[in-house]
Amino acid sequence: MNCRRHGSKAGIHDLFEGHQGPVTGISSHSAQGHIDFSHLFLSASMDWTVKLWSLKDSKPLYSFEDNGDYVCDVAWSPVHPSVFACVDGMGRLDVWNLNNDTELPIASVVADGNPALNRVVWTPNGQQLAVGDDLGRVYVYDVGENLATPKNDEWSRFVHTLQELENNKADQELDTLNNLASSNSYLMPIR
Repeated sequence: MNCRRHGSKAGIHDLFEGHQGPVTGISSHSAQGHIDFSHLFLSASMDWTVKLWSLKDSKPLYSFEDNGDYVCDVAWSPVHPSVFACVDGMGRLDVWNLNNDTELPIASVVADGNPALNRVVWTPNGQQLAVGDDLGRVYVYDVGENLATPKNDEWSRFVHTLQELENNKADQELDTLNNLASSNSYLMPIR
């Protein structure tokens, strides 16, 4: 997703592969602060995951796998750098604050009757979330003050959170390589 100069050919520039099912939602980071996170985006999928991506890497930075059904939509907070919301097919709205926890959402609510929630959008001031369902209803939820008005250090904390995710990803890749190497030591060619 890079800009092209006049006269260059149009078409796919970068391909990001990581989901095992159809992608149902994509949200780019747009919270304005003293650090630019516009290279980040989230994707939701029918594989029951949300993935965090950077335009700087074709593999996901992290996969959020706490969902119990298809994840139908995802949206970054317009005001808080480390907060996003997602909705799933079981009627659940999750709000995540990555500066607090990357394993579990900080808040979850299930809509009455468990309708499939299929859309989520933040109000521009980040104080409410509007959620749509498969029965044509719209729910509006108030967001806590700590998420709607982030502290100044949230941007630098998010840099640290992203670095931790990168380090964990590198450690996992190294462990995978080491496991492959050690399992190959058990197999010796017969002569």
